[in-house]
Amino acid sequence: MADNGLGVNCPGANVIQGALIVGETENVGNPRYDFEEGRSRLIPDLCCLSQGVFGIQTYDGEGGVISNDITFYNFNDYQFLKNNVYRPTGAITGLDGPFTLVPSNKYFNLKFHNVQNNVYYQQSYTVPRQNLKGIALADSDGSITGTCGSVIIGVGDHVRLPDCQNKPTWNAYICPPNQIPLRNFEALDANTPPLTVTGTADYIHSVIGGKLIRLVDKASVLLEPVFVGNNYFGGNDTLYNATMDYMTNLRMYYDHLLLFSPDGSKTPSKLRIVMDYFQGGEWVRVAIPFPSGTTFTITANSSPVKLGASMNDLDMMTYFFDNTAQLLWIHVATSSNAFTWFHGKSSLCSHCQPEK
Repeated sequence: MADNGLGVNCPGANVIQGALIVGETENVGNPRYDFEEGRSRLIPDLCCLSQGVFGIQTYDGEGGVISNDITFYNFNDYQFLKNNVYRPTGAITGLDGPFTLVPSNKYFNLKFHNVQNNVYYQQSYTVPRQNLKGIALADSDGSITGTCGSVIIGVGDHVRLPDCQNKPTWNAYICPPNQIPLRNFEALDANTPPLTVTGTADYIHSVIGGKLIRLVDKASVLLEPVFVGNNYFGGNDTLYNATMDYMTNLRMYYDHLLLFSPDGSKTPSKLRIVMDYFQGGEWVRVAIPFPSGTTFTITANSSPVKLGASMNDLDMMTYFFDNTAQLLWIHVATSSNAFTWFHGKSSLCSHCQPEK
């Protein structure tokens, strides 16, 4: 039952087989007339009436949950009459965290009865992060969208390509099969200790909020700092500590510009880029601002990366520094799927030192 707001959430590698998931029953519970006449069962979260009711919530990009032969009943949006709040529903949704971005959660043989939205992505009311709008899941046999192999993504520009179709009622886009892969991306300050900024959420964003830009079309996403000890920041009156540890997602085979801080001026002297869940042969190129005259020590998966003479030399074991544009170019890739049963991993570390 999803009467409590959520039916099933399975982190890690799991199989959901032959299940019946019901979003709304005739049990109205104990009516709360201060919220809605006789409809208290439809209020799973009293603090936030607009929080949706969902059947299966995908979680964990590495886990690869397989859902097969699932039947959904009675998922319909509701308008609270007393306070005019709209509460969405979806048979399927996704946890809005960075590890849900890779479409390794797969669905087969789904059936929908009295279901308004087969999928609905709701941005968390406690985590208003733009970089988390890249959620994704795979419709393996077409039983969700009608197209076998399509991928249902979030609303972020940085994950969308021109042939992805908007689905406003799902708060999502549907992308056709066999598109350019979507993978997880992390960049962080690797100094010990890292630069830590204290202040309100807005102040922290203004100082160390990052940005990732896909250069071919300028599609970008704001990168959220990590709020130390509390990832769920609240109002602007609360003070937090935060560091530059960014996580989002991106499409493979494109050039990207990575900015540490809004203007790129706070690139750490030691940094690390990790791209989990690669598959063999996939790659992405990333440019990072550094001042002219900077020298670098770079390793890829613990092996040294050498300096190339031009962009033509750029590969997994060769970087290039453009003195004119003041950009360090790196090629992040993996040659195999050795990291887990499903995905590979690539890790690159850089230690830079301005010339004296």
